[in-house]
Amino acid sequence: MKAITFFVIFQLACVFRLAAQQNDTLYLYCPDPYEEVDLRCEYRNAQGETVIPAGKYHGPWLSRKFAKFAIVGIKGRQGIYLIDRAERILFEFLGTGEGAPDDVSNGLVRIVDGDKMGFGNMEGEIVIKPRFEYVSSFREDGFAIFKEGGRREYSDDGEHWWYVDAKWGLINKKGEIVVPAIYDEVRHGRFIQKEREYDITHEGKLVEYQRTTENKEAISAIKEFYKRYIGCVSSNRPQSMTRVKSSFLTPELIERIGRLGESTGIDPILRSQDVSKDMLSSLNVRQVDKYWFMVSYTWDAKSDQKREIPLRVKRCGGRYIIDYITPIWNGAQYGDHLLWYWKREWSRLPYDDSTPTGFLERFYDEYTAVYCDMPEHLADKLSWWREHYLTDNARKQMHEAEEAEKRDGHIGYDLLIDDFDFDATWRPFITVEHADGDTYIVRYSGNGGSKSRRIEVAKSGSSFRINAIGPL
Repeated sequence: MKAITFFVIFQLACVFRLAAQQNDTLYLYCPDPYEEVDLRCEYRNAQGETVIPAGKYHGPWLSRKFAKFAIVGIKGRQGIYLIDRAERILFEFLGTGEGAPDDVSNGLVRIVDGDKMGFGNMEGEIVIKPRFEYVSSFREDGFAIFKEGGRREYSDDGEHWWYVDAKWGLINKKGEIVVPAIYDEVRHGRFIQKEREYDITHEGKLVEYQRTTENKEAISAIKEFYKRYIGCVSSNRPQSMTRVKSSFLTPELIERIGRLGESTGIDPILRSQDVSKDMLSSLNVRQVDKYWFMVSYTWDAKSDQKREIPLRVKRCGGRYIIDYITPIWNGAQYGDHLLWYWKREWSRLPYDDSTPTGFLERFYDEYTAVYCDMPEHLADKLSWWREHYLTDNARKQMHEAEEAEKRDGHIGYDLLIDDFDFDATWRPFITVEHADGDTYIVRYSGNGGSKSRRIEVAKSGSSFRINAIGPL
């Protein structure tokens, strides 16, 4: 009997301890939740009591929930940190150009100690001590590229920089060097040494890249398109521009480059707002993979920095036409992993439409997939989703936001994504979290930064609908 009593008491103690741990989560409270997170914000427990007072932590990436760990900016210090519940600093994140912490990749995130880089995980553990001058995020194959030596050179305006005279190698997730830093350059995921290119195998070995036979017909078609298009832009002939695009681009791509132009404010075909007389003389097209080509040019004769635009072609009607132009936010990347069906293979947990969070996760996954499918007549396809999953109030908000952008000369603004287009490479970074009541925060990384939407959900029969859309 005593043994049974002890067992029951022990079990109850475990239950109460677990409940206490679950209720121990802290929640960020800001005087005005729609404003940027600043030093007026504090952490409170589930009972609304202040646990960490205002004035200590701040920043737009401040964790909304603080269970075991939180991402914080610290008053009086530069950088973004991971802290535990004792408010001990576990490590400093590598910051991106937008002032955000580095993205988690393959379960690891880049961290810094002074001018050295390493890796940590979101359990607060330093997995690879910072010892590298530079190291990339871990790729899908479980390897990361690191650098030794070299120096930075900057563009004339100081906005861009690159490494010169550096040597490059490869490490695994244990921090072990699997390819020594003896290679001159890493370009498009390949190591280069004395003009020879090497692919990385899944075992971390290098094999010489076998180039495909140069497709002169496709190169000629791409050059012809760019020559005609640049001529139309330089002479300001919009009707001729439309004819040239319809002759050399797929209808789906024509629609998308219009959306990309609205999103970035530049011409996606040229990655520029204007043309110069030197663009044509320096125009070059080279094949980089079976159906992928790199268009490059220099802005003027004084510049030795090339603008590179990767694109893909397909055979149609006995000739080659362009069916994809890489958006500027993907830099010089090329390859089919940038396209929609790459996302089709992305592994996700099963949806649970019985909860507002599950509903929003599914909605945003399927809704953004319509963009990534790059269909012709995109607006018609998106309207179906809005009709079925938005209330009248939310659709009214979307219409008003779109009309406001039209008055400023911008066509196709989508309040749900706070942009004019959505890229396949952004979809893994969509997150949904509960804010308060019927309100949820949807976030994703894209177009060089982070986007956020404040979504109010309403019950509709056995499911849910989006009832209101707004900024944070």
